[in-house]
Amino acid sequence: MQLLLLFLYFTLFCGGAGNNRKAKTTMGGKASGDGDASVGGGRFTQLLLLLVMLPVGLFFCVSVWATRHPAMTGHIPMWHNFISHGYSFDEIPNLGGKVAIVTGANGGIGFQTAKQLALKGAHVVAACRSAKKCKAVTDEIRASAGDDKVQIEAMTLDLASFVSVRAFAHEFRKKIGRSKGLHMLVLNAGVMHPPHTITQDGLELQFQVNHASHQVLTTELLDLLELSAPSRVVVVSSVSHETTITGHVMVDKDTLNDAAAYNANKWYSNSKLCNVLFAQELSSRLAAKGKNNVYVNALNPGWVHTNLIRHDVDRFNALPPGVRHAALTAFRILERLVAWDPKTGALTPLWAATSPEVESLDIRGQYLVPIARISTPCAFESGGRCHDDAKALWNFTEEVSTVLTTFAARVRAFKRAAEARIRAAAARIEHSKTSSKTEL
Repeated sequence: MQLLLLFLYFTLFCGGAGNNRKAKTTMGGKASGDGDASVGGGRFTQLLLLLVMLPVGLFFCVSVWATRHPAMTGHIPMWHNFISHGYSFDEIPNLGGKVAIVTGANGGIGFQTAKQLALKGAHVVAACRSAKKCKAVTDEIRASAGDDKVQIEAMTLDLASFVSVRAFAHEFRKKIGRSKGLHMLVLNAGVMHPPHTITQDGLELQFQVNHASHQVLTTELLDLLELSAPSRVVVVSSVSHETTITGHVMVDKDTLNDAAAYNANKWYSNSKLCNVLFAQELSSRLAAKGKNNVYVNALNPGWVHTNLIRHDVDRFNALPPGVRHAALTAFRILERLVAWDPKTGALTPLWAATSPEVESLDIRGQYLVPIARISTPCAFESGGRCHDDAKALWNFTEEVSTVLTTFAARVRAFKRAAEARIRAAAARIEHSKTSSKTEL
């Protein structure tokens, strides 16, 4: 692809310039109206070709850089030319007897990951914020499999609430975990570029949903993963982790929640850097405990055509109707041309969750890129600084999730008690009115 673009660039551009010179030579240097028109036409063609081919040339340069940058390998299919996929659906082993949780399983690569795990025999829990969407996922997967024996069930999980996360962990443990264990935890759910939002726990939405709640969920279920070893934790990050504001992760609540400083893109990048550092720190902590059969890895699934971009699409609403329709159409066409489809995009998470190579090659604490290859993220290139940031992030997340959950639980308990008192008072008043009417 890159060689073809280069060929077209020089052929067309030099061809335009050649035609211009030819026009001048034909006129023998004599002034002529036709000659001027010919020369002018040649210059116009050359300018037009330049304007058209400059973006092509720029794309070529970016493509060459991307194919050589470790963290960008395979980010879009066009940059994956001549590189065979590192994994295929046929290579997924039989997963009978295994239990998996996939967060964000209601769409995109989460849905495809849950589906493939279920089709290979795993008992899959599709964890989604919406109970209705969860149910639709399980019904669709059973229908596509044509087999009622496919083991997949829906459980509600709202990552914007630490109470919901702990409730989910408790319910899973009671229904499935105690008897069957947990072998694969795929932390896939996420939100990207929303308006500034503070959750009910008092944290910026992207930080809590993309990272903090996943850390809480993992630590709540970690004993099951250890008892079920060999087991896997798969943390879905993004190449966006490389574009944080300072190169450091934000571990200050006031900075995270600052509405005036909020930049949706940068805060998303911060949450994705959190994913990479969390995977590294969890892997290090497990190694320190001697738990060498729990394999934790982070990954960039590449640019995948999913509904994750819904908040970016919402920005088109500010445009006039006609312009908005044209811009949306162009954007969706471009995305379908350059992005992975969700099924193919799920191959890297599936490799991390199921491939025997992860154990045989002792792949842990790594960063994976499409399709199923090991790379090095910028977060790991800083050595000691990365280690310090990972520890600071872990401690900060642990602190805010514990304190905020306790506070939130107290607030909810107080609210429920107050509502109960109000209902009781209303009942007494109503009873009093009824008694008065009876006496009359």
